[in-house]
Amino acid sequence: MKDRQPVKPMQGRTRESVRTHLRIATCYNLMVREARQRVVSRWNLTLPQFEVLAELARADA
Repeated sequence: MKDRQPVKPMQGRTRESVRTHLRIATCYNLMVREARQRVVSRWNLTLPQFEVLAELARADA
């Protein structure tokens, strides 16, 4: 086995970048969850089913 290098602590900017990325990912997940719930409650479809129907509607236009 190779000797492992010690992990360096994150620099200030790197830590801030990671925190920002994680916050954006969290917000994205919240929005997708809300969209899923609304599609199910309004049309009784899954989000992938809705996306297929939306794509078919766009193709007809």
